[in-house]
Amino acid sequence: MSASIQSQLLLPDVPDEDVSNFIVLEMTRHRESGRKKFLVRVPVDRVTHLYALMLRASKKTKSSLENQLTSITGLENGRTLRRYVSGEAHMAWPTYRRMLMWALAEGWIKDYVFGFLVMESFHSEAAQLALRGGMEKTRRQATEIILTKEEIISAFNKAYRAVELERNAIVVRRAELNSQFKELAIEFDFQFD
Repeated sequence: MSASIQSQLLLPDVPDEDVSNFIVLEMTRHRESGRKKFLVRVPVDRVTHLYALMLRASKKTKSSLENQLTSITGLENGRTLRRYVSGEAHMAWPTYRRMLMWALAEGWIKDYVFGFLVMESFHSEAAQLALRGGMEKTRRQATEIILTKEEIISAFNKAYRAVELERNAIVVRRAELNSQFKELAIEFDFQFD
């Protein structure tokens, strides 16, 4: 089953110039955060922006939206969501993408906005993973190591494809466990062995 679905869900290649921009952006964010350890998490400004967009588009009260989001994202209560929005806690990328999918399903964001934000999340996550790996590699060295642009781009592409494989595995597992999901996927021309 996995071979046929993997070819259908390939992420587009990212030009080297864009990779450099993603890496620089994430390095800047990390430096500005003042944190010693590198987090692979959604930046607070994106969480805040998405939450504000959902609040405005849904025309719900904050508590009503929080209650619905806690059930969608699997959070224990609205307090955790408030901590994400305030920056006290850091949201994982899969949770952010679940919020995006829910906003799309509710009609609160357009499909092209959803596509842009999801791809941006894949790019940012891959850049963060590549940077964290590079920082771990250089942190353990007695002498200073300078990574070349090619090494950084290679690390990004490796992380980007790892995210893609992880996403494909999730789709396959979900299709195996949920017949409604599999039927919907088949409607969108996915083929399972």
